[in-house]
Amino acid sequence: MNKVTPVPASNPLAQHLTARAARIPSSYFNGQQTSFVLSVGDETLGIVIEAEALRVTAALPAAPAFAAAMSPQDFHSLETARSDVMTLLNTGRIRLSQVDAGANPLKVLQYAIMLILARWYLTDAAIASVEQPRPGYLCTRLDRIDASDTQGFRALAEQGTPVLIAGMANDWPMRRAGFDKLLDAARDIPVSLLRREHGPDSPAQYETSTLHDYVQSIRDLTGDAGNRPYLAANAIPEAMASVVGLPPQFPPSAFANTRMWIGPPGTGLNFHRDMVDNFIVQAFGRKNLSLIAPHHAADMLPQRLGGNPFYQPSGRYLGIEPEAAPVLKPETLAARIDVSLEEGDAIYLPAGWWHQVRNATLSWSFNFFAVNQPPVVLGHNPWESQNEQ
Repeated sequence: MNKVTPVPASNPLAQHLTARAARIPSSYFNGQQTSFVLSVGDETLGIVIEAEALRVTAALPAAPAFAAAMSPQDFHSLETARSDVMTLLNTGRIRLSQVDAGANPLKVLQYAIMLILARWYLTDAAIASVEQPRPGYLCTRLDRIDASDTQGFRALAEQGTPVLIAGMANDWPMRRAGFDKLLDAARDIPVSLLRREHGPDSPAQYETSTLHDYVQSIRDLTGDAGNRPYLAANAIPEAMASVVGLPPQFPPSAFANTRMWIGPPGTGLNFHRDMVDNFIVQAFGRKNLSLIAPHHAADMLPQRLGGNPFYQPSGRYLGIEPEAAPVLKPETLAARIDVSLEEGDAIYLPAGWWHQVRNATLSWSFNFFAVNQPPVVLGHNPWESQNEQ
């Protein structure tokens, strides 16, 4: 475990975060070294990230890369996984100051918060195991099962095979309420919009709007509108939590914050992999996905960008247009599986599956990342914990 500097008991926030930091395996640090000032309400402390350690100090760093401030309510939303750093930063709820030239507050904050608050840590050994060839990776089409078919889902998940799940969202309150009623109820919610994905030498670009204004600007678009911004990976607001369900295939404790995605036809993300088990649920509209199995990772060139170790874009697709065709091995191209995700349905993507996503219509979907448990393909048994509850 890493070394943690004790802090005075008079700073409850520092004491709390120090206890959380003490759980971080030293092998999980990526070598970056920096420091910043964190203010939560009236409490201020220093965060020092070293090559193999994270220190929480009541004494402020001498030369911090930046200072970040947020309300106690927003920090609590990070701790309880009701929100995330990107959403809070891009919507102005994390306020930055004293930013050094060349500093990347989004990357550093994502990394630090992930280190301190994570419940399960991704290791190089786990990544190597996910990338090993498995019989379940050799599927050429996906099985479509009913949402109530627990045994069928488990059999496929244990093999590391993606699954189409029919009608998972059909009983959600938001599906019964309808698109327009939900939009009207959430009209003033601030959202972060992805203008451009990561490039080889450039960070992702974002802009801000409100949920109502953004949807009004795209809802009548037809044809390919891939040049428009994409409401990507925003944490759902508290007001919407009651109208969205959770995938019943895993215990609720497996999931952190639910992410929502809204965009016109043609918007989406280039090939990337999430190193946690993932459900994509299509509430409204339709989207198309292209999948490539985890054991083709060497050809897909995984990249570690930003501060989220679970998200790794393909180096073959960084900074290129969706229609461009990077040079891939014939066996990689032959292994590609194309699927359509229809309204009300879901797809389960085991950790490590490469996927490219394009909205076929105006689309509103949700992601559920099982970040609080190891991937099922690594031998984790979430059904045992469900039976114990």
